Amino acid sequence: MALRNQTFLASVVLCGVALSGCSGGGPVQPPGGGAPAKLAFIVQPSNSVAGAASTPAVQVAVQDAQGNTVTTATTSITVAIGTNPASGILSGTTTVAAVNGVATFSAWSLNTVGTGYTLTAAATGLTGATSSAFNVVAPVSAVVARVSAGFVHTCGVTSSGAAYCWGNNTVGELGDGTYGTDRLTPVAVSGGLTFAAVSAGFYFTCGVTPSGAAYCWGNNAQGELGNGTTTSSTTPVAVSGGLTFAAVSAGFYFTCGVTPSGAAYCWGDNAQGELGNGTTTNSTTPVAVSGGLTFVAVSAGDAHTCGVTPSGAAYCWGGNGYGELGNGTTTTSLRPVAVSGGLTFGP
Repeated sequence: MALRNQTFLASVVLCGVALSGCSGGGPVQPPGGGAPAKLAFIVQPSNSVAGAASTPAVQVAVQDAQGNTVTTATTSITVAIGTNPASGILSGTTTVAAVNGVATFSAWSLNTVGTGYTLTAAATGLTGATSSAFNVVAPVSAVVARVSAGFVHTCGVTSSGAAYCWGNNTVGELGDGTYGTDRLTPVAVSGGLTFAAVSAGFYFTCGVTPSGAAYCWGNNAQGELGNGTTTSSTTPVAVSGGLTFAAVSAGFYFTCGVTPSGAAYCWGDNAQGELGNGTTTNSTTPVAVSGGLTFVAVSAGDAHTCGVTPSGAAYCWGGNGYGELGNGTTTTSLRPVAVSGGLTFGP
């Protein structure tokens, strides 16, 4: 009889210090969970719009072996693309420290339309996790206000000023931070810039922001990006010189632009005088077109350029093997020459 009483008392004492369960029979976890063991997505990624921040925020918890959130954990957790059906790029904040055991990812996006993406979560010393599948769709409200067709790629600007490109991406001319992977649907140009217009050329693209800053991306073999180098770029780089442009036009291996005051500048390849500055020397930064003419628009071609003045007169310069300068000859000109015929051109 005494033995039964002692056994009962021992059981009560053990239960009181939470070493054995009183009702469930299993261990009772201390407040805040046990030792960190694994990660788990507690708020899964939802379908999102290409290039836009995903909502609601994804949350990843640090859990113990029993699946309880370890509320004391401040572990740094990194998310990455798991299944990547469309070669998308994950942008934004991808490493976050847990707060009360939960890391919240509220500033990330994917740039490419695709079905069946997943995210992975990883942290040092913990078992990782994979999210449920989600889709990335094209912006429903994105109205493409302007498009420009290049050699084998196309770019456009939406009504909100976002730039998208699609097609060949051999040298990064789509501007999404990659090269070598063609895109069959529009991808957002990296960098978050707002553009008023874009112009697609020969394996490169240029654009002008509403403030008149010019940016280019893609092939730069002849300095056509205008940033003082001949290094290609898969994302937009600023055109050097601090000039303000009303518009730019991307040609074969060169670019031209016109300022709000009507001055024309060109940069890149100049083998046939297509920069219009009286030389055949390439320039990796903008050079002024000779002659002091005022232009309202310029257009860069294969190896020649043409422009229209405020009065509607047309001038061209550069290669002229097929009479593309329109001045009645097939002689190359390193400076603007008037198009023959006395015609007036304009909108």
